[in-house]
Amino acid sequence: MRSSRSPLWLNCVGGFLLLPGIVWLATSGTRLTDDEVSTAFQPLSRIDLERLAHGPLSVAFTIPNTARWAKIRKVWGAPELLIVAIEPTRRSVLCLLGMPFRIELDAQKGGRAGLQPHGGPYGYSTSCETSSLRFEAAPGDELMLKITNTARTVPLGYLLVVSDWLHV
Repeated sequence: MRSSRSPLWLNCVGGFLLLPGIVWLATSGTRLTDDEVSTAFQPLSRIDLERLAHGPLSVAFTIPNTARWAKIRKVWGAPELLIVAIEPTRRSVLCLLGMPFRIELDAQKGGRAGLQPHGGPYGYSTSCETSSLRFEAAPGDELMLKITNTARTVPLGYLLVVSDWLHV
């Protein structure tokens, strides 16, 4: 009488064939969807520099603290937060420290956020070693960005507040 059990080697082959699917399912909670990746790379604030021709600007924004952002931070870690100026084509970062602006960042709960010179964010070309300003803020922090033009003319482009994911 023959046993109805499969040979051991056949069970091993079947297990190896199932392994990629099991790993995929086990790690699906630690991967981001395309929409979540898109969200992570969207600017937190975008200001057309032409608006500075009418005088100083104050723009309020909040560091995202949603379930989607919590998942992004869980998978990728906390981002660096940067203020950058980009050219009108949105491909290259301008040399922010050499631009005729005074930039201040205030926390709504009081105090001024420290701004440190930093390199350009991921995904943009730059010819400057320090083309952005880095700051620290926690999820949910409400901030006020104050920009003053210190020259007669206003350069073309945009000022962005972005999350920079160096380790992605």
